[in-house]
Amino acid sequence: MFIKENKNIKLNRSQNFPGYEINATDDTIISSITSNPFFHGINILALSKKMKGFRDNEDLNKILEPVIVKTDIQAKLEKNQFITFIPDKKFTDAMKIFSVRNYFGPSELIQPSFVNFGMKDVKIHKGEEIGIVLIQSVIE
Repeated sequence: MFIKENKNIKLNRSQNFPGYEINATDDTIISSITSNPFFHGINILALSKKMKGFRDNEDLNKILEPVIVKTDIQAKLEKNQFITFIPDKKFTDAMKIFSVRNYFGPSELIQPSFVNFGMKDVKIHKGEEIGIVLIQSVIE
């Protein structure tokens, strides 16, 4: 049902939902807004100078850019099926991150994206459970 590196694999069933646990393949850092270089060394007196041309500022344009968490997992699905990703509550609540990519089709890798709304960077470790996936069917 699931494929990783061109091999069929079996995912652990979730204990809380009728789905499967999914883990990060790599260490991933989801930077906070305060880590953006635009805000380094800023003070209130220099703010007006920094704001000139802010729409063209490369650093500001990256502020709420979603970060993909790789899983390298793909699901074997029927034409009328899709995957819904439900992030682990510890990320969304305690770490102040928000999942922005939750649905995946039959031929897509399951790679959820997150945005960090907290004040600190979030590090997701390789092998860490990031959430669960549910296989859903569309009634035709």
